Formats: sequence, C-alpha cells, structure tokens
Amino acid sequence: MKLLIGIFPSVDVAEEAGRALRAVGVAENHLLLLTPEGSGTRLQSVSPEKTAGACGTTAGHLMGAATGFASGVLGGAAVIFFLSGVGPIVAVGSLVFGSLVGVAVGATLGGLMQRAFDMTIAPEEFFVYEDALRQGFSLLIVKPNNEEQHHAADQVLTRLGTKGFDALREQWWQRLREEEAVAYKDSSTHFADHEFSYRRGFEAALDARDRGKTFAEAASVLALRAPGLYQDKAFRHGFERGQTYYHAMREHDLVAHTQPARP
Repeated sequence: MKLLIGIFPSVDVAEEAGRALRAVGVAENHLLLLTPEGSGTRLQSVSPEKTAGACGTTAGHLMGAATGFASGVLGGAAVIFFLSGVGPIVAVGSLVFGSLVGVAVGATLGGLMQRAFDMTIAPEEFFVYEDALRQGFSLLIVKPNNEEQHHAADQVLTRLGTKGFDALREQWWQRLREEEAVAYKDSSTHFADHEFSYRRGFEAALDARDRGKTFAEAASVLALRAPGLYQDKAFRHGFERGQTYYHAMREHDLVAHTQPARP
C-alpha cells in the first residue's frame, strides 16, 4: 500500500487533517507530521542523544522537545532534527521516539520515511516535498492499511485542501526558471526551445539515486531513465545546473545547522 502525503500551508490545517484521518480509522502510529521548525511549536531543551544514527552516522540531533503541539492527535511526541537540504524540521507523532530517535543530522526525507514506515516514495519525487518544507508547508504522511482506508484517507486530504504534487512541482520550477534561462548560455537559441530537455536534466540531478554525481558518473543510469534525452546538450547542461542547485541546498542545511540555538 502506497504512502499518502498531505501538503498543507499551515500546521493547524495539517493537525485538523490528522484528526479527520483518525476519525476514519487511520491508526495513530500510521501518521507522521513533518513541519518546519518555528511553525507554532514551543521548545523545551533536552540533552542530545549519542546513539548510532541513520546511515551509520552518530547523532546529536535532539535540539529540543516540542510541547503543546499536536496534543491528542498524533500522540504528542515531537523532536527536532536537521533534514538534509532543508534545515530544522519538527517530526510529530507516536512514531517519533520509537522509530526516529537516532536519526542523524543530515538525515534524508526518504530515509526518514523508510525508518518510520518501512517504505518510502519514488526517489525522483523527494525534491518536491523537500522544497515544500523549505517554503513553509507541513507534510502529513499517512500509511493506510488497505485500499478502502487509502481511498477514505485520500478523500480527507483532498477535502481539507492538500496541495497537488504536480502544482507544487510547477511552482518550484517557475521560481527557478528565470535564473536558469539566464544560465543557459546557448545564445543562438531561446531557452524555451530547449526548456523541456534542460528541465528533465535538472530534475534528474535531484533524483535521490543520483544526487552528488557528475554527469559522467550518472551517464549509464541516465541512458536508461531518459534514453531519448540524456545525450542532448540542453539535458546535460540542466543536469549540471541541477547538481549546482543540490549543493546549494546542502550548503543551506549546513548553515542552518551551525546557527546558534534559540533561547
């Protein structure tokens, strides 16, 4: 059964969705709320853990515990950690202390879902959800038990106004498009003429399976995933620009991690 992800503009609406999902039978431990730090939480200082983290790293990830947040909806347990390329994120739910303690600074969204639910989403979709968190949206991740519950949960998320994945993906690109048009240096043609190939290359660089790779390192898999495009000049240029974007987001994460803790 596939995970469902509700994308909401405020944590209040995400909490309302959590209550509605519980009312249609979704178990408390099948819900996980991710929201940007500072979106209404109150922090209480706790000592950092020193346990082995996800991906074999050591965690010092618990900046604080959140109180007065999602109480009675998702179990009320919450921790703050650094999500790679996004920054400080609050995770709320009964799964938090059972599944997410030990998640390291720099954890990935896919790794987080795998750890919490023993399943994840398509690796080419991660960047859209990561950008949603950077833009201040809250994600409510749902693991339905069966097709009937999947349908009921999907209806709840739609009724409460979850943002469409495709619409968010397009908004993400429109924010970048002007800068990428300037960066495209083939002055003999208009960017729009090659935008489809360029954008496919840019997004391919953000696929969780190929992040941080050079074009040469990823060429063999790109030949399989985009056989009609990967040798195109615009696709390669887009891929290289996508890697630049990815590293900039990683730098964003590192800067956020080194900021002084809030009083």
